[in-house]
Amino acid sequence: MKRSFPSCLFQRLVLKPFREEIKNTINTRGIHPKLVGFLANQDPAALKYAESTAKTCTETGVVFELKKCNREDLEDEIVKANEDESINGIMVYYPVFGDRQDQYLQNVVDSSKDVEGLCHKYIYNMYHNIRFIDKEQTKKCIIPCTPLAIVKVLEYIKVYNPILAYGNRLHGRVITIVNRSEIVGRPLAALLANDGGKVYSIDINGIQEFNRGTGLRLKKHEVKQKF
Repeated sequence: MKRSFPSCLFQRLVLKPFREEIKNTINTRGIHPKLVGFLANQDPAALKYAESTAKTCTETGVVFELKKCNREDLEDEIVKANEDESINGIMVYYPVFGDRQDQYLQNVVDSSKDVEGLCHKYIYNMYHNIRFIDKEQTKKCIIPCTPLAIVKVLEYIKVYNPILAYGNRLHGRVITIVNRSEIVGRPLAALLANDGGKVYSIDINGIQEFNRGTGLRLKKHEVKQKF
């Protein structure tokens, strides 16, 4: 059996074409969308993330505004941003409360301005393999950024088979994910299974298998408890 070895992949190689596409689209249309980020915690990592967001927006032509507020005021600030027609996108730097209140806040963000894909509508669509928000299939659903980034890396290194039909390009692939968090592990398992892969999801509670059945007969993935 041929042995495989880990390799280092520079993220800028994967990222560059997407940044260029955003930049070119903005320049062509002549409209600079506005993104507002809300920082309502004292987490240094969240601040670094906000600074990185600002840098990326500047490079691509997106107008970015960081708003710092007390966490008790955050809901009201999000509602104001929902109603502000000059704002095109909203993101929140979590954790804020670190519990169900954060989930509640994710659903306060209007789905039309949710750039993180964390509201109920997008989460539901992701798990049910619904890829567009309109019947004409012109507007794609928003996917949470970290699971989506991993998908893009797998596409870049040719794990996805471009010859197969869109949505089936992981058919025949077996993938193991060690993590089943609601932020990364479980969404990633669902995305990969919905693309046709057989996914083993492992955490301290056991092993689950995500797949779309023999011959990809299922429209969306199913989950089986293995151990």
